[in-house]
Amino acid sequence: TEYLAKNITDYKEKGEYTVIIETESKSIKEEKMSIEAQLIDIIIKNNVTIKEAINILNESDNTLSKKDIYNASLKLKDILNKNK
Repeated sequence: TEYLAKNITDYKEKGEYTVIIETESKSIKEEKMSIEAQLIDIIIKNNVTIKEAINILNESDNTLSKKDIYNASLKLKDILNKNK
């Protein structure tokens, strides 16, 4: 910032300037994934069953209701059974 301040005061051209500051980009976890996607993610990353994934998600995300997680697991089971 000292370099920028010194060089701006030495610069005599008139006009407007835009300073662009790069911020940290959003990570995948900040973007809201569906409950089904979160369950699949937990199953793959932790090599656990769907039942264990439900428990892990219940413990790690207190914004989701147990009922919503359970219903999502039923949808996921239904999708997986259709592909058999």
